[in-house]
Amino acid sequence: MGMRHSRRRESSWPLMWVPIVIPAVLISGIAAAHSDFQWLGTAPDDAPDIIASRDFSADHGSATPTPDGTVGGDAARHAEDLVKNVEEKAAEAQEEFEKAEEEKAERKAAKKAKAAAQKKAEQEAAANNDAQPSEVSASARTSTATVAPETGVLDTASRSAVRSAYRSQVKENLVTEPQPKVNGCSVEATPDATRTRSLETLNFSRSLAGLSPVSFSADFNAQSEEAALVQHLQGHLSHTPSSGSCDLPTGVKASGEANISMGTHGARNVLAYLEDGGDGNAAVGHRKHILNPGQEKMGIGFAGNYGAMYVFGATDSSNPTPQWIPWPTAGYFPSEMEPNGRWSFTTTQQDVDFSSASVSVTRGDTKVNAEIIHRDGSGARYGDQAGITFVVPESVRQLNDSQADVTVTVSGIRSGGQTLDAETYKVKLFAAS
Repeated sequence: MGMRHSRRRESSWPLMWVPIVIPAVLISGIAAAHSDFQWLGTAPDDAPDIIASRDFSADHGSATPTPDGTVGGDAARHAEDLVKNVEEKAAEAQEEFEKAEEEKAERKAAKKAKAAAQKKAEQEAAANNDAQPSEVSASARTSTATVAPETGVLDTASRSAVRSAYRSQVKENLVTEPQPKVNGCSVEATPDATRTRSLETLNFSRSLAGLSPVSFSADFNAQSEEAALVQHLQGHLSHTPSSGSCDLPTGVKASGEANISMGTHGARNVLAYLEDGGDGNAAVGHRKHILNPGQEKMGIGFAGNYGAMYVFGATDSSNPTPQWIPWPTAGYFPSEMEPNGRWSFTTTQQDVDFSSASVSVTRGDTKVNAEIIHRDGSGARYGDQAGITFVVPESVRQLNDSQADVTVTVSGIRSGGQTLDAETYKVKLFAAS
């Protein structure tokens, strides 16, 4: 397997194949009630009187009065039949009433059991959530904009909240996706279900970082699809491709404005961009584009074994914008999404220089200076972000009893000609599946 990386906004990177550790090849964009039922028993409207008078109507047949004043003969038999009919209906009504009462009692018992189960689940969740707010309120979670609940931001101080969201928005989306077939200069449409699963996983990832959700637009989906087709037609990844004999100017242009990949589809494609493995991706450009705070609109599409995620969509500067964007993020973080040791710490702040920054990681009594594999100097940006990429040893991030608490300290960041105070935050890796 090989991977190629894009060039930065301000300079060109050499295009070359390099080994990767994930089964994918990818390049980032080049510019930055059920209600209770009650039965009420009433007599049928046509129920006859069960006592017949001496003046019994001819409609009831020939009536011969008996010495005791009751009706005899055919009328008597008819009256007996009527009485029997009424008694049967009364019995049926009583049976229906008893059945309804039993069902009502069963619903009441089920409701009581559900309430008890919910209470127990809440108690277990509270017991399982052993993090105190002070443990995860590091500056990495401090926002320069108000983070309102309606933005969809996830509470990473809650283990149960992160686990529940991961299972429904990521784990359930990790399915085998179809590879849209290419026919000449056209490709089958990327299934809506594939896009839905991709978007859910994408927005879950953004919520971990305290960012607002994005949406896929039909236009950017179409551009992504054509960009993927262009990559497929040329047989390798490039942000400056040729569509050969096919006339696909939209796909050629979009290839320079998208993350492009080979080997993964749907939700797995999103996770591959976030992992950003390979020597050519030390700047984690894919990750920075996905975690761009201002992003509003994006798109995704696939062609055969190739994919593209359009990342140059509309942005909004009023979106919640944390001062720092670490990955993995502070607080509880699914170990299933841990990027194979390639961690990063970025910001959208201007005039921030990481060229002299260093990182230490601490677990328990063990403190290690992390290996730095990329630093952005002043003015260098991907996805409107600059930062530092470092490697966390497996011994530090390996789970112990299903969890690993890692404290990260980033020192030596400079801004405005001065060195900023060190930034410290805690990542609580845990098995969310």
